[in-house]
Amino acid sequence: MRGNSVALRRAPNAKVNVLDRLNLGKQVMVLGNDGLWSRVQDDLTQREGWVASRFLSDDEPVAKRDAPKVNETVEVKRKLSPSIIVQRIIAESFASYPGTCACPYSTDRRGRKCGSRSTYSKP
Repeated sequence: MRGNSVALRRAPNAKVNVLDRLNLGKQVMVLGNDGLWSRVQDDLTQREGWVASRFLSDDEPVAKRDAPKVNETVEVKRKLSPSIIVQRIIAESFASYPGTCACPYSTDRRGRKCGSRSTYSKP
């Protein structure tokens, strides 16, 4: 992704609700195109939506580019930040829930906030 806080939308239109915000360097998979918009899937949360195609980039993230050759082999363990771990746990939890209203902040199929109708809010 190019740009900070790029809107991930429900449909290819700037007036449609924003599902999420994607930051610079966020990896997404392009699922299709519709004019100036691209349907994408967030690699981390698996959430699908539409972004303006001008914010997409083919550049590889810096971490995936080939490093210069070195005579000595060093094992590097990849560290995940606590916020990434939390996002993954939440995404897995949402993915395992069979309905659409797991959390009060989720939206149902009609786009309304779940609020007190959510599973979390029920006894």
